[in-house]
Amino acid sequence: MSPYKPLVGVPGPAGSVAVWDSDNTGHIIAATGYLVIPEGPAAAPDIADNDNFTLSDGLHTPTVFEFHATGGFVPTPGRVAINIVGSPGTAARAVIIQAAIAGVGPPLALTAAAVAGGLWFVNLTNNALGTEGNVPIVSSCPSNQWSTFGMLGGV
Repeated sequence: MSPYKPLVGVPGPAGSVAVWDSDNTGHIIAATGYLVIPEGPAAAPDIADNDNFTLSDGLHTPTVFEFHATGGFVPTPGRVAINIVGSPGTAARAVIIQAAIAGVGPPLALTAAAVAGGLWFVNLTNNALGTEGNVPIVSSCPSNQWSTFGMLGGV
């Protein structure tokens, strides 16, 4: 049995993010957040080429992700493209977004997990404990098809 007790971070749409408290004080928690993925292929046309969102772990330069939604997509230098051409379904979009976030690697110290919970979400957890990760997610995506929560709750 582990000497560490589990703490519960900010509740996400598919449950809570568990963080291990290495000193048993109850005061070390990673910032968390999530992206709500637009539902069904019909929602994808509302996300246009170059619609984007920005994630930050609070320690490194923020990373901007932008959607590649049509054959006429022109990428913006320095941004990470997320290919959703062909309007993949909600589950596929969640997995594509998760893979794009994971593909950034160490310059973005976040863990992403695509999960279903009535809707599809990409849960985000900062890899570092503490307040540095309490950086809001910024998005230019249409609010009627896309929403974000966090990053917050890091203590």
